[in-house]
Amino acid sequence: MVYICDTGKQFLRSLTTMINKNLTNKWLNYPWQLGQGLDDFIHPDDIDKLKGQGLGLVLCLEDGDGEYIKVKNNTFTVNVRRLGVKNIFPSPTYFWGQEVKIISKPTLHCSINDLFWHHKDEKYYYQLIIGQKADKKRYSEDDIAPVHVKSYDTEAQKQLDQIYALIEINDQNPFNRTFDDSIFELVDDFLASCEDTDYIKLILDASTNININKIGCLLTIMLWSTRDEGETIHAWRVASFENGNQRDVQIALCVTDVYPMKDLNAFLNKLNEIKKKYPETESLCEHWMISTQDTLLRMERNKNNGMFQEVKKRIGKFLNKYNNPQNPHRLFCLVLLPATRACLLLS
Repeated sequence: MVYICDTGKQFLRSLTTMINKNLTNKWLNYPWQLGQGLDDFIHPDDIDKLKGQGLGLVLCLEDGDGEYIKVKNNTFTVNVRRLGVKNIFPSPTYFWGQEVKIISKPTLHCSINDLFWHHKDEKYYYQLIIGQKADKKRYSEDDIAPVHVKSYDTEAQKQLDQIYALIEINDQNPFNRTFDDSIFELVDDFLASCEDTDYIKLILDASTNININKIGCLLTIMLWSTRDEGETIHAWRVASFENGNQRDVQIALCVTDVYPMKDLNAFLNKLNEIKKKYPETESLCEHWMISTQDTLLRMERNKNNGMFQEVKKRIGKFLNKYNNPQNPHRLFCLVLLPATRACLLLS
């Protein structure tokens, strides 16, 4: 949905200031609608993503100081021209998809569906999903609260919500998630802020209401960061498979990119053990089993192909060796050689 509440101009920036300011991780007002003469403000490769929808409040994911910036709302991510930015807003307390409770009705299960800035009131309003149904009523920050109050004692903990906001989960397949490249800088900042601490425990404790695929994606990115973080994440994942509780096992299954065990057949056996112990992990285990079985099949094919190539090489050497005038079997080789080479080439 699009909300553009432009009843005041107190937040307008001059065009010069807006052009020169780096907008990464800033919340912006980008009032754009299809067919209003500003279609060229959207990158040509992204115009079809909008499907007739407009823009309003967006989060800037990447500002490369060029003509375009990358922004996202609660539905899609697109590249837009900087010239279309009208306002810079403060960061909201809650993000799309975050679980909250209505203070007057704390037993209802709710999450943030959309949010918008009201210029006259100078504050954010939120629309919720209650249960599985979108609620059209707007709520202020005084009307709602996080399901679990988080303790933001360090800058590192604050950065987690910013990181999770950049991860898009398309389905429950742990191998199918997308994120913007700007997330790597945030992850580096997070690791720097929690140096010499148990950052895995910090992540797990501060992410109780976060989709496990998002947590797994963050840990996967850390696998790529440096050798030390990779070894730490890998050790935690293996330990979780052996002795972890159900939530830790589920998150460990959402950490992808590399196999947790070198022996893939042993890993398949471990997946069967996990499914039996925690039936709720069946879907995650199935995704891993399919991937592992495909990898084993490719390895077997490559192995067989390598053996066949060696046989071809040896037969070719044999035929060339005996194809000389002094060889008493030369006539036989002259007959056999072309046919054999043709078969080897066709195989």
